[in-house]
Amino acid sequence: MKKHLTLIIVACILLITGCSKEKELVCTKDVSSNGIKIVQTTSMKFISDKVENMNIGILITLPDSYKAHIDTFTDHFKKEYESKYGSYSHVKLTTKKEGNSKINIDMVFDYKNMTKEEKEDLNLSGSEKYSDNKEALVNQGFTCK
Repeated sequence: MKKHLTLIIVACILLITGCSKEKELVCTKDVSSNGIKIVQTTSMKFISDKVENMNIGILITLPDSYKAHIDTFTDHFKKEYESKYGSYSHVKLTTKKEGNSKINIDMVFDYKNMTKEEKEDLNLSGSEKYSDNKEALVNQGFTCK
């Protein structure tokens, strides 16, 4: 009897907490051009091999010769990304200056709540599987953990 009660309790805990498999894919890509260094990090959360949400972080480091223009660069990137992603209710966007040489752009996509049309507009309507997304990012030059 005690053994059955233990099994029932374990089964209830699994039902309450969920037994879905959760995975995270984190990929980075470094690019440098004319002294400007760009590091893009894409992080995707999967539950039961389906995309739940996605974060894209872009860190731009300017060389000394551009530091005097960091406000101009920050405003440019802020306007560019807001015009591209700002109208979508399931995308949270922040662009901020860090010190006098870095610009941090962060985009959070609430993928599971996006409509099919939003996903298509944002070119996010491909496969939701972990392995397919990892392969696509690697093919774009990312290194994934």
